[in-house]
Amino acid sequence: MSWLTSPSEQRAALSVSTAGNDAVAAQVQDLFMQAGRQGERAVGVVRLVVAGLALVRHVYFNLDELLRLERKETITGAVITLALLLAIPSLRVPDYRAWERLRSFMLASITVDALVVFGALISLVIWPAPDYRGFLGAPYFSVVFVSIIICGLRLSRWAAVYGTIINLALFATLLALDGARNAAVRNYTAGHVAFVVILIGAAGAVGVVVASRTRALVLESAARMMEAARIRSRLGAYMAREVVEAALQAREMKMGGQRQDVAVLFSDLRGFTAYSERLEPEQLVSQLNAYLEVMVAAIQAEGGVVDKYIGDAIMAVFGAPRTRGDDAARAMRAAARMQQALGEHNRARAARGLPPLEQGIGLHYGPVVAGNVGTLEQAQYTIVGDTVNLASRLESMTKEQKVPVLISQALLDAAAGAETPAVAPCGTVKVRGRETPVAVYTLAPDGRDAARATG
Repeated sequence: MSWLTSPSEQRAALSVSTAGNDAVAAQVQDLFMQAGRQGERAVGVVRLVVAGLALVRHVYFNLDELLRLERKETITGAVITLALLLAIPSLRVPDYRAWERLRSFMLASITVDALVVFGALISLVIWPAPDYRGFLGAPYFSVVFVSIIICGLRLSRWAAVYGTIINLALFATLLALDGARNAAVRNYTAGHVAFVVILIGAAGAVGVVVASRTRALVLESAARMMEAARIRSRLGAYMAREVVEAALQAREMKMGGQRQDVAVLFSDLRGFTAYSERLEPEQLVSQLNAYLEVMVAAIQAEGGVVDKYIGDAIMAVFGAPRTRGDDAARAMRAAARMQQALGEHNRARAARGLPPLEQGIGLHYGPVVAGNVGTLEQAQYTIVGDTVNLASRLESMTKEQKVPVLISQALLDAAAGAETPAVAPCGTVKVRGRETPVAVYTLAPDGRDAARATG
């Protein structure tokens, strides 16, 4: 990575990794690798076009000589044809996973370009035409500047510098050879040579600028990606990740929502208010967070979304903002997971000399409106409807029924056909505000399945 990135860029990538976001750091490195490969492919396209045009021009102006197999034109044509053939595989750069291998590929590619141009020009010097006045006037010489400039497309300033150096070295070789063989006929002066050297340096500078600009664009993309990841991470601590993703993907903020069927889960700790009166605030927060951590993990394991915390109570929804088709069954399995997690949590509390906790869970399934509630300045994604109220009422009635979980008939019906924990009937309950009693069930400890429990 050090060959293609500056020390400051390496420190930026390192800061991402040491911040614990290794996935983002890996994505940044992949961005550099991808940009380098894309730059090499772009060079391949330029090489293909230039070599193709050069071959067409060479054949058009030297067809008779080529048909007679004259040495100079034949060798020049062979070199251009070779450049054209080499351009084709370079359009598909191997998917290297190591910087060193990609660097070696780039260096080889730059060297081949320079040698092809050198090969096309050296035949002019060795076998000069009657009107030869020096290789600086050859039509192929301008390709030197193109080959240097396109080095910048490889995302590396070092590639542009290397391309400049190797082309200068080959230029000096041609200059010495031309002086040795054609000093009497060449018509360029030292001033012309100096001017060409300046142009080669300018082409190298352009290549460096192109590389720097491309690198800046890649780094800007990486910075935006890291910022987006940081925002998602921070927001994910305050609201469900599904809600965060939905909010970030929305084109505009809209208040209100849409009607849909969901499963709602309410849980609450029993007697925790009285117990918390004997705790210091720091102890209360520590114990509450430890409990919520294991409960939320159980809910999320079944695809549930925590809508809000209400003191020591949890409101979770299955089916919003994204439905999975078996949301009712997922809610039932989440309740079973929560009961199992509470048992494990109480054993850990007992090891610390703390009393066990008890909880009540209410589950219901039905229509709600899911969406943004509040104002455009401060909104909250939530669900609203009688379904929410009934789930909350069922949670409260677990105390009267002396069971840890109460499940409505509506939720049990919605979960039919899916894998669910066993349940046992608890009769009917009269819910405040409803005229019709509600049939309820609880998780069965004896292993009966839902079909036999409701039969």
